Amino acid sequence: MHYQALLVAYFCSTAAALPLSSKTTRQSLPGLSGLSFPGLGSGTGTGSGLPALPSGLPSLGGDAGGLPSLPSGNPGLGGDETDGGLGGLGDLLSGLGGGTGSGTPSFPGLGGDSTSSDAESDASPPSSSSPITTAASAAGCKAVTVIFARGTTEPSKLGMVVGPKLNTAVGKALNNNAVVTGVAYAASAGGIATEIGGKGGAGTKAMVKAVTAALASCPDTKVVLSGYSQGAMLVHNTMNNLDAAQAAKVKAAVTFGDPFVGQAVKGVPKGAFKSFCASADSVCAAGVGTSPSAGGTRSASASGHLGYGADVTAAADFIKGMVSV
Repeated sequence: MHYQALLVAYFCSTAAALPLSSKTTRQSLPGLSGLSFPGLGSGTGTGSGLPALPSGLPSLGGDAGGLPSLPSGNPGLGGDETDGGLGGLGDLLSGLGGGTGSGTPSFPGLGGDSTSSDAESDASPPSSSSPITTAASAAGCKAVTVIFARGTTEPSKLGMVVGPKLNTAVGKALNNNAVVTGVAYAASAGGIATEIGGKGGAGTKAMVKAVTAALASCPDTKVVLSGYSQGAMLVHNTMNNLDAAQAAKVKAAVTFGDPFVGQAVKGVPKGAFKSFCASADSVCAAGVGTSPSAGGTRSASASGHLGYGADVTAAADFIKGMVSV
């Protein structure tokens, strides 16, 4: 527990130094063979503070980046459902490196031979002809409501790595009889520490609010919770905060790059939870091989933590099987 407390304290003190950017920029990252990612803020050039983080989680893993592991011998990074358990969160927190002072963000462990970026390919929002609308614009109630939480620093409610493609895939799988809505939360780096505990923080409260609103508007809709990266943490914590009637309406849960991989989602029937984890994603890879009963599923991602757009069709088919529409 001393290491867990130390990690959280370090995270909270350093996250405050993250530069904020109100504009979307594109910057090339050294070692990525020409890859660029939208949404990366520029460094401060002062040699102090942390660079703006890419979409998803800090220091993203896989061919598009490698999350550094914590030094060997760190005890106490496990956990159970009562304390949230750090699991892959230790790797997540250890990736918060400092600025280089060059004016360009530098992320430890970024490399790989990928010639395309899942973050780029997923960056475009759904077209106007997308088969699914958001909850705010849905005409009438749909049989299924998928409530999705994006990853850290991703723009818009659906983000860009998973959300837009999941939106389209679910629409095709369920013949336009579903609505996908993004959770309105900050998705800031500082929010990660607040989501470690089972009760969660502001992000969890926002997801609970989204579930409450969906059921108030459409009492008969079947709810599916989904999240990527930090958003996956919200899925676990939200189920700890719903009342019995609300929890009974949740028919399935799907997570991508889940820091709590290896932990079942409380209140979701066994077999109704699927957690996609890429082999090169150190945020979740530690648990995927040993936790099939908790939903652990090998991802099709070839880009580590940035490649979960490759799993949206499988996720949509799984959701279809759970809701029987």
